[in-house]
Amino acid sequence: MAQEALAGASPASAEVEREILDLVVAVTPLAATAAPGQRNAWFGRRSDTLDRLRASSREHGLEALRVYAGKHDAVEQVRMGLLDVAAHAAPEETLPVLVQLVTEYGDDMAVRTKAAEVLPAASPEVTLEILEPILRHQRAGRTYPSEEILLRAWNQAMQELERERVELLCLVATDLSRDMDVRHLSIKLLGEIESAQGRQALEQLLVESSGNHMLRRYAAQSLRDSVPADQICPVLTRVRDNESDPSFQIFLDDMVQRLCR
Repeated sequence: MAQEALAGASPASAEVEREILDLVVAVTPLAATAAPGQRNAWFGRRSDTLDRLRASSREHGLEALRVYAGKHDAVEQVRMGLLDVAAHAAPEETLPVLVQLVTEYGDDMAVRTKAAEVLPAASPEVTLEILEPILRHQRAGRTYPSEEILLRAWNQAMQELERERVELLCLVATDLSRDMDVRHLSIKLLGEIESAQGRQALEQLLVESSGNHMLRRYAAQSLRDSVPADQICPVLTRVRDNESDPSFQIFLDDMVQRLCR
């Protein structure tokens, strides 16, 4: 599909070819025996190169996509770096490749995960079209990147399009069948939004009896961040006074002492 996306494209200039080759070198992992100083330098060079080429020309993006298409056997970090740059610099041409990676089983999961992460850069609209049914479990029976990654990408697309996020975040946060990582993320994101529905979900989570105290801590913190103190202090105080777990009671008491003076 990457080859189809490049049909009719003009050959890249020598300078662009060199810069994409520099990208390949920059994202190629060091040997396991590399010294800490070498690793630190590699991380810095990798980050700087990706940042620069994400903001480069469409020609750079097309060349990154062309090289990606010819490197099926390359290490995953190289393929991920090329895909990252292509998605940002040539989003229209890279979009079909990203959609295929996210929705179809077969490629390396690390590369599929990177495709999900950069999908909003290529098209926020398509990101929502693809990911929301998955997050609502309307497309079950397939292997996808983790729901946490998908939710992050969905949330980025929703914010870019300035759409309301609360309903789906509440659905995920309160779903006991979900992995804890995606529930934790949804709870943290609810802390960014003031809404009656979000508050109701967070209060429900604050007293959830699943035994996941970290989830309850995140719920308390998101309530603190999204609800005025004069409204949430009575709730926190009541839960603290009725709490049977000593460590969580101490956590709530500390929050009450700081917030409810």
